[in-house]
Amino acid sequence: MRLHKKLLLGVATAAFAHSAAAFDFSELDVDLDGRLTQEELKDYSGVVSNWSEVDTDSDGYIGLEEFSALIDDPTLAEKTGWNRRNNAPTTLTADTAEETALIAEFVQLDTNQDGMLSRQEMGNHDGVIKSWTDLDANQDDSLDQEEFNGMVNDPSLTEKTGWDRRSTPPDGASS
Repeated sequence: MRLHKKLLLGVATAAFAHSAAAFDFSELDVDLDGRLTQEELKDYSGVVSNWSEVDTDSDGYIGLEEFSALIDDPTLAEKTGWNRRNNAPTTLTADTAEETALIAEFVQLDTNQDGMLSRQEMGNHDGVIKSWTDLDANQDDSLDQEEFNGMVNDPSLTEKTGWDRRSTPPDGASS
């Protein structure tokens, strides 16, 4: 069962990463042709100035696969100055099993897969809604992965919200 749980968490994390990249991409693809041009990315000068490294097939465009590589490659992201927080949901990466579990829990709650938790998505958690202003550190009226982790990992916030991680295991997993 433990292997099944790890596999499920890995699949959920990978699925979210791909959907988050697709979300970013669709936001930037102004003409909806399925590829990004230098004109569409003109506000991202680091990407434009490193175009040949991002446009790996040298077709003059950045496709979803190339865009996903930009997001997933920290070296390339740093070189191009790409910062997903300026454009879309928080990058979800995990170094430990605990972080992976938090990501999977977040993904399960994020029903519209926009990388943020809305009050509507958290609606059945009254304690969270009542404590929203304490949890929403950047006051953007949504909880990102970092804010969610803060709630789960801070005993005072966990107590205040009544959050019980065991009540929201990933679908098909058991605590």
